[in-house]
Amino acid sequence: MKLEPNNKSLSFADFLEAALRDKADTKPFPYTLEVCRCRYCSYCQSGKCALKRCCCMSERVKAKTCTFAELLRDCFANFKDNVFQYRLRIACERASELQSCFLDAGHKGRFYEGVTLLRKKDPKFIAQIYLLSASELLWIRAKQVMCSPGFIDYGCLDLKLTEPNAYLYFCTAMDIQYGGSHIDLYELTLDEIIDFDAFRVICNSVAICLYGMDAVKVAEKRKKYKKKKKGKVKADARS
Repeated sequence: MKLEPNNKSLSFADFLEAALRDKADTKPFPYTLEVCRCRYCSYCQSGKCALKRCCCMSERVKAKTCTFAELLRDCFANFKDNVFQYRLRIACERASELQSCFLDAGHKGRFYEGVTLLRKKDPKFIAQIYLLSASELLWIRAKQVMCSPGFIDYGCLDLKLTEPNAYLYFCTAMDIQYGGSHIDLYELTLDEIIDFDAFRVICNSVAICLYGMDAVKVAEKRKKYKKKKKGKVKADARS
């Protein structure tokens, strides 16, 4: 599956449907019967994968052995647009720097508040909550039209006096639920239409829509090896 650059007919919903289909068609790669290690993979050459796109990303996400930047790059690997890929690379660097997929602490708190209302962890609805909770006012109004855990009546959601990015989050979330075409992937390459924060949130929502809460846990995973290494140096100095 290859997606042409600057294709204005390619809506966000179309891309998401293609990505979900691509993920569903991916077959698990057989390593050994006893243990799964990348060095046992036949695609591994000189300690590195020879493939341009990892064939076992789903397994790595579940095991939390990949970074969120790797996950983002994998989600949009088939979208061939130089400007988009440039913005995505900056978004990956920001995710690695912040070690989070959220805009701020408020966004994170509102998201987990919404997740607690769910009975079933549906990735698509989790992605909608992630988008709607990115704006405080939008989240307040979204909770008012949440008819049941797992469904939001977007037709009754009041968008008055909300910031421009909130409208983008609303449109993207609605496209995820109904498969509409309010957001065009070509628009994600235009900074004058979609700023960097909105770009990050929309791209992150794709990863969450594909992998659910596992994607969030990968993004929020903290590196602990530095602390352990420091403690080991102190122990060596004492000895």
